[in-house]
Amino acid sequence: HGSLATIEIPEASGVQAVMRRLSGATRDMVSQNRDLESELRKSTEEITTLQQRLEQARRDALTDGLTGIGNRRCFDLALAEHGARAATGHAELCLILIDIDHFKRFNDAYGHRIGDQVLRVVGMKLKEIAQPNDTPARYGGEEFALLTLNTRFEAAMERADSLRNALASNVLRNKQTGDNYGQVTVSMGVARFRPTDSLESFVQRADTALYQAKREGRNRVISEAA
Repeated sequence: HGSLATIEIPEASGVQAVMRRLSGATRDMVSQNRDLESELRKSTEEITTLQQRLEQARRDALTDGLTGIGNRRCFDLALAEHGARAATGHAELCLILIDIDHFKRFNDAYGHRIGDQVLRVVGMKLKEIAQPNDTPARYGGEEFALLTLNTRFEAAMERADSLRNALASNVLRNKQTGDNYGQVTVSMGVARFRPTDSLESFVQRADTALYQAKREGRNRVISEAA
């Protein structure tokens, strides 16, 4: 007979030791996987939080703190973006410039707190008449602006007069004291972007119409063609 190979069978204690080591290694791997998953979730949550904070910071940088609508930077960015589209004929763009009539009187007669409230009221009403593609903004001081995208000039004029009526038909009153601060009226100039326009000439035509409205007695809307 040929020689037979000998197969050694580990003792039971040896098998158990191997199984214990395998079991321990498996537990370690599971534990490590859990730790990695936990770290991954934590990192994902941190990234999401950072993205939210960045988005909020971006919104804050473009928002007027007093009125809650766009600020001048927001207006300038929207004007550049929409103006570029309008210059190629891919969009119709109108601009409404708004100035609060006799705003200094509110501040002088009732103080800056009431003046701030007047600004908030105008900002709120401007936001109410704005369409989804519009950009309402505080242009500076007591001046506001509304960029209307893909809106006919006649419709922009109607929207401006709607704002004028909404403000002039109400009396500003202190709810607690009953004090009457009078009407808030605005003067407005409206212009339509032309293919040959620069952004400066577009804004200037609206500004010229605005000051014509003030010269003619305030509380009115004047178009660039008037």
